Amino acid sequence: FNRAGNPLLELVTEPVFKKLEDVSRFIKQLQNLLRYLDVSEARMEKGQLRIDLNFSLQLGDRYSTPRYEIKNLNSLANVEKAVKYEIKKHQLLFSQGKNPPLSQTLGFDESQQVTISHREKTNYFYLPEVNIPPIRIKVSEVRKIKDDLPKLPWVY
Repeated sequence: FNRAGNPLLELVTEPVFKKLEDVSRFIKQLQNLLRYLDVSEARMEKGQLRIDLNFSLQLGDRYSTPRYEIKNLNSLANVEKAVKYEIKKHQLLFSQGKNPPLSQTLGFDESQQVTISHREKTNYFYLPEVNIPPIRIKVSEVRKIKDDLPKLPWVY
């Protein structure tokens, strides 16, 4: 649940996206999946889906950024605009021979079309939830669940 008490689902992917088009395609497929499974309408304009985008950039051999996170992106257009802005910003720093800023959490200002630093990124020290015991699932139970799952429309 989020701070307002609403159900919240967080999905984390491996760092596999090399192009902005791949990120956009993934978000569209995720929206379709959430709708198909009747989990959510996943309408970003209604706040039903938000994107927190983590990224790092490699420019040439000498310029590599730490990890940055852009929080609460509310449309595919803003995902693309924020990433393009960050790429241009770092290309400029690279061309000026400057080092990238420390790892940061950013927001995207739609009216100015820029990212804004919220805070330096830190490691979160998560504590286990003492009121929820660990759940152990047998391999045989996982197989049974997998066998009972319906095929998704794009799986052949």
